[in-house]
Order: sequence, then structure tokens, then C-alpha cells
Amino acid sequence: MNLLTVWLSLYFFAAATTALTAVMNIAFWLAVLTFFWLRLSKRESWAISPGPVPYAMLALLAVFLLSLAANPAWLSNNLHEFWKDHARNLLVFLVALSSIRNMQALRPLLLAAVAGFTVRALLLLGLYWGDFQALLPYRKGFALDATFLFTITASLFLFDRGLSPRIRWALGGALLVQAIPLMLHGSRTPLLAIAAGLALAAVLGRYWRLLLAGLLAVVIGLVGMTQARPDLLARYASPFQGNTYQQDGSVLERQGIWFVTASLIREHPLLGFGPGWRKLAPLARSEGYVEKLAASTDSRLVLGRAYFRDKGYGRANPHNLYLQVAFETGLLGLLVYLGFLAGTLWCAIRLWRTQGEDNVSLSLAMIALLVCYLITGFANGLWAGSAVLLLMAAVTANQCRRRDVDGAE
Repeated sequence: MNLLTVWLSLYFFAAATTALTAVMNIAFWLAVLTFFWLRLSKRESWAISPGPVPYAMLALLAVFLLSLAANPAWLSNNLHEFWKDHARNLLVFLVALSSIRNMQALRPLLLAAVAGFTVRALLLLGLYWGDFQALLPYRKGFALDATFLFTITASLFLFDRGLSPRIRWALGGALLVQAIPLMLHGSRTPLLAIAAGLALAAVLGRYWRLLLAGLLAVVIGLVGMTQARPDLLARYASPFQGNTYQQDGSVLERQGIWFVTASLIREHPLLGFGPGWRKLAPLARSEGYVEKLAASTDSRLVLGRAYFRDKGYGRANPHNLYLQVAFETGLLGLLVYLGFLAGTLWCAIRLWRTQGEDNVSLSLAMIALLVCYLITGFANGLWAGSAVLLLMAAVTANQCRRRDVDGAE
């Protein structure tokens, strides 16, 4: 294991725990410095693979720059937000594209992230079972982070044939530890998205026994929840009930949030308002949407108005990945970002059709993660926190390019 892998593993472990911010930042910048030192001082090859995924990421960077230039009134804020939300993700993608060539090199980083997320899940068990309120901050965003990290844990456990039996047993234990606080969290969309992503990957991999075992586990979980937490069972069943979308307060509020966000996007349709979602509430007020909705009797718009009226900077977000991307970078940025995701999915499908075990393992994990991410995006925005997705996308692009080169030879 080289020094760059060590720093990146420490970074992903610390990021997944959410408890080791200083360690995370130090490890990340040591990884970046090591990467550039190896490239510039040791004259190692950059070895950046061409293809639709790297080109789409380059195009997205260009859109960011255009969006910054198109919003001079917010330039200082947008530069800060770009650095805070996106610069690190772009650097992760660059480092991975140049240095992490295959599943063998990727595996330690994913296992480090799984270990960190499992530590966080253990802390949450202390909150749920021991009522230690000091652990409450670790609950925030847990279900959304699980769309990445629980999905990766399950994908490694189910699909990765390159793991030793000892690691596979450890991953099974990690899945159990992570699943309990995830079920107790009460977030509906992430849970459904995770199930959909893993189910599709299992179908593609023809893991019929795993699908049956998963279905049995769901049935057992539902029976147990019926006895222990019927309120949670009712909540998880609500997305399949039509009246949820006319009566559920949180669903109606989000529809109001989406209306205001979409209205703002129509004012800057091409390049948006620049990087960063935290200015959403001040913009909604400054553009008069609180006043415009004052006379509305539509419950969705009433809730949306109340949401933006009472929120300060950084307290309101679009609660939708696609609206968030369009709000920050316009429809042009949304088109480019969807092209990036589509290119990654195309590479993953091409790898799935190969015979190598590592390629198939990587492709199924990537497909599960993308499906989960895209579904979750309808109710939540995870753009800024998608470093692990970009890591896997870069390695998928590298493997896809290597497949093309090997085929040409």
C-alpha cells in the first residue's frame, strides 16, 4: 500500500465517521500534496484516461467557471461555496482518475469508508439504545450518507469475489450494525433507493438466491417492526399510499420548496446563480417570493412560503438533486452533470458485460450506487457530498478505457 493510498484511506474513513473533521482535512491535503509531489517531483505519469466521463467532468468545471462569471453580485460567496462544496470533489476525481486504475487499488479506500461509517452506526446505537444525547449530531444526515456507504458495504459483501472470507464476515457484521440505525432513522426515500439499487444490481448479476434471501430479510424486518415500532412501519409504507402526496406535511412542504426553487431557476435558466445552495432562502426573499405567495391558499405554497420566510443563509436547501444542480449551474450545468452520470452508467454496463471478476464487481457496485443516487435525488440533494461516487466513477472510467485498449490490441 503506497503513501497516497494511506492518506486517501484515512480521509475516507474520517469523512464517513463525521467525527474526525481535523483528521479528514489533514489526510485529504496530505493526499493531494503527495499526488502532486509524485507527479511533479518524481515525474510520474499523469496517465489520465480519455473518454466520456473525464470529458463530462471537464465540461462541468467549465460550466462552474461560466456560472461564476455570470453572477458578479455573488462572486465572493460563490467562490467560497465552490471551494467548500466542489473543489474537494473535483480533486478526488482527478487523483482517482490518474492514480487508481482498478478494483484492487480501489478496494482499500472503500473498505476504509465502510469502517468509518460502521463506527458512526455504532455511535448511533448508543443514542437509540442508551439515550446518550451527546451522540445526537451523528444522526444528522445518516440516512442520506447511507445511500452511498450502506450501498457500498452491501455491494462489497454481495458482489465482490476478490475479498477474503474474513473480510466478508466483517462486512456482514458491518451491514447488520449499519442496518439497525438506518431502519430506526425513519427516512423513506434513502431506504427505498438503496433497496432498488441493490435489487437491480443483483438481477444483473443473476444473484437469484441473494434476491430471495434479501426478500426474506425484508419480510422478517417488517414482521419485527410491526411488533416493535408500528409507527415506523406506517411511515415506510406511506410512499405507496396515494393520500401521502396530498396530506403528508413534509411532502407538501417539499413541493412548495420545489416550486420556489424552480421559479428562481427560470430567472437564471442558462447558468444559474453560481456554486452553492446556501443562498437559496435569501434569494427567495430578495426576489419577492415570500410576498408573492402570501395570498395563496394552496397548502403546498403556504408551507413553502413559511419555510423560506423563517430560514437564514445556509438553512434552506432545494431538497432535490436536479433542482439544486440547475439552481447553481443552470440547465446547462444540469445537462452536463446528467451526461456525466449517464457516461458513468454506460461505462459500468460495458464492464458488466466483461468476464473479469473485478470488473463485474466494480460494475455492479457502480450501478447500484448510481441507481440509489438518482432515486434519492428526487427528494434530497447530495451533490456536494458525493466524493465517494466520483471516486468510483473515475475508477470505472479507467477500467472501461483499459477494456477498450485491451480489446484493440
